[in-house]
Amino acid sequence: MVAPAQAQDASQAPPSEQENIVDPAAQIADDELKSVAAAFVALEDLKATYEARLSEAADDEAAESVKQEMDTAKNETLANAGVSAERYEEVLTLAQVDPELNQRLQAEIAAVKEAQGSGS
Repeated sequence: MVAPAQAQDASQAPPSEQENIVDPAAQIADDELKSVAAAFVALEDLKATYEARLSEAADDEAAESVKQEMDTAKNETLANAGVSAERYEEVLTLAQVDPELNQRLQAEIAAVKEAQGSGS
């Protein structure tokens, strides 16, 4: 009588791990991707501004001060875009390995840049 019980347990076995894997890039909503794209564009501008200031820093102490200001500005920019630093980095990392996500992100970045160029 033990054999039928074991057969029943086997038929109710959970799906394999591979069946449970969900593509994390597919789970990124358009709104979140727009937030990441907006942050990306804003951070590009921020980086350019602070790199210029960093190159003009008189000494190591001044350079460190500029770096701290840049970190604060980066965190504020991400918060204003509605995305955490961790999630921002995660989405960018996923975009590097997922061509479809990369394409979606590039399209959103282009849209943000276009909107900024049109004075919006």
